[in-house]
Amino acid sequence: MDVSVIIPCFNAEKYIDKCMNVLLNDKLKNIEIIMINDGSTDKTLKILNDYKKKYNNVIVLNQKNSGQAVARNNGLKLAKGKFIAFVDIDDFPSKDMLYTMYNYAIKNKCDYVFCDYYEYYFDNNKIVSNFHNKDKCKNAILTNFAPWGKLISKSLIDKIHFEFLEGKIFEDIAVIPVLGALSKNPGYIKQPLYYYNMTNISTTRKKNYDKRFENIILVSNYLYESVIDNNLLDSYYEEFAFVFLDGILKSGVLIFARYKEGIKNIKLLRKNVKAKFPKLLKNKYYKQESLYRRLTIWLAYYCPARILYLLKKFKG
Repeated sequence: MDVSVIIPCFNAEKYIDKCMNVLLNDKLKNIEIIMINDGSTDKTLKILNDYKKKYNNVIVLNQKNSGQAVARNNGLKLAKGKFIAFVDIDDFPSKDMLYTMYNYAIKNKCDYVFCDYYEYYFDNNKIVSNFHNKDKCKNAILTNFAPWGKLISKSLIDKIHFEFLEGKIFEDIAVIPVLGALSKNPGYIKQPLYYYNMTNISTTRKKNYDKRFENIILVSNYLYESVIDNNLLDSYYEEFAFVFLDGILKSGVLIFARYKEGIKNIKLLRKNVKAKFPKLLKNKYYKQESLYRRLTIWLAYYCPARILYLLKKFKG
């Protein structure tokens, strides 16, 4: 088996056909598609079972609602492929993504391959580059912090006992940057091969404050301990500093700023991250960002929490 594709599904009935149509028509045929139904209450499980009946390379696992991390970990336990690809069911790969990435990995003897991607807005897509550094391992750390848009060797996953952090949100950033750092020969394809669906982001934002947002502080500690345990800090200080600045501090602060209940946690998160990486705004990757992104990060870093909340409220 060349590639195992692992796809968590929760109430995904309107997305399944589009995603599966691309995967089943990929030029790489020696694949298995592992679909995990995560306690859906719509027709997701029925649709998945229909695919299972029709295609012998489709595997369906049904679990009680436990979250994406548990679904992905359960998929990894079943996977038989030499490489693993993760797909979010509301996204979809480009044509022949698996074929392109697999052949690149084999030709270049890579254990970890990532690519550029599209931010998908129906008819106005934006290409996002994952190139940040000519050093391959440093670039692997800095690539987008999600598991999708990557091809990961099963041997690497087994060797480092990789698994997703279960029971928390922000579980991707807790583990993906370290996975990139521990790869021995990462590869980068400067071509957008994945469509990240931006059309449903506003509809998935919670109207009310969710205590689980506070997981970002736990994730910050978990990621930092993993960096230390794997002796990565000295070699990749600047890279992980930017991960914490952009992926944890900025992201967490901007989420907390949407809610009055989140104001107090902005100060806690800032204190948490700054204790790990002082003088973050001197980071070389921050200085390379666009003016807009630097401004956004600067506001997350400095702006008084209540003013951020009012700005978010005014913006809507």
